[in-house]
Amino acid sequence: MTGIVSTVIRQRTQLAQQKPLHKAPKWPSHKPSHKHSKQLKQSSHQQLFRQQSLHQQSKQTHFDQARLVQTHLAILKLGVSIWNQWRASEPLTSPNLQRADLRGLHLENINLCRANLRGANLRGTYCYDADFQYADLRGASLTRAGLIGANLHKADLTGAVVKQAYLAQSDLSNAKFIRANMQSADFQGALLTQAVLTDAEIAEADFSASFDLTLSQLKVTKDAHLACLSPDLKTQLEMMPVIAKLVVPSPVATFTKPVAAISQIDNPAAQASRSRAAAPAKSALAIDSQFGIVSLG
Repeated sequence: MTGIVSTVIRQRTQLAQQKPLHKAPKWPSHKPSHKHSKQLKQSSHQQLFRQQSLHQQSKQTHFDQARLVQTHLAILKLGVSIWNQWRASEPLTSPNLQRADLRGLHLENINLCRANLRGANLRGTYCYDADFQYADLRGASLTRAGLIGANLHKADLTGAVVKQAYLAQSDLSNAKFIRANMQSADFQGALLTQAVLTDAEIAEADFSASFDLTLSQLKVTKDAHLACLSPDLKTQLEMMPVIAKLVVPSPVATFTKPVAAISQIDNPAAQASRSRAAAPAKSALAIDSQFGIVSLG
């Protein structure tokens, strides 16, 4: 009995030690997927960190810009003489007065060359003989601003509101007034050499005594016929062809007769001669109603 038991135990241990003939399918390891997910997590963390750093940089830039605007505005409010002295001591510094509120200030003879005045409020500001060369005035408000004798050479006033502004005797050469509102502004004696006036609204603006304003500049403006122009420019503007703006109606009827036939129809003498020639032919036939006899002649 003990021998049989020992034999059975020996056989089972041998079977357990033997390798199976058909191996069980080996499932793929999860290590590569874990590695891939780890790489994805690292890339997402890096991207999130990059976005946060860019957001912090933009916030820092915005904060620095706002602080710079406040600093330059504080210098400006000390007076034009101190501002011009600071500009002379810092010739490479471009003032940043973006969206600054300069309403009603007296800034005569101020040096705002290459200044960033984008979106600034200059309503009713006195800037006589001011230097705005290469200044960025895009979207700025210059309503009723006094800019007599100002130098705006190559200044960018795209989208600016220059309504009822005083720009007499100012230098506007190569300045950009694209989509600017220039209604009722005074440009008497202003120099407009190669000024860009594309889509500018110039209704009731006074260009009567301006210099170097050409017809090609007026063609791209809005409401040029409502502006006050010199007699020569006004004549040229009125003589501009308007065929492209008119819709030509389609002809109702077409004439197929030759010109000679049409002239005969319109000629009264020809009509009279034809009526006289046709009269004997009509009276040649006579009908005797009593006897029923038809006679000719």
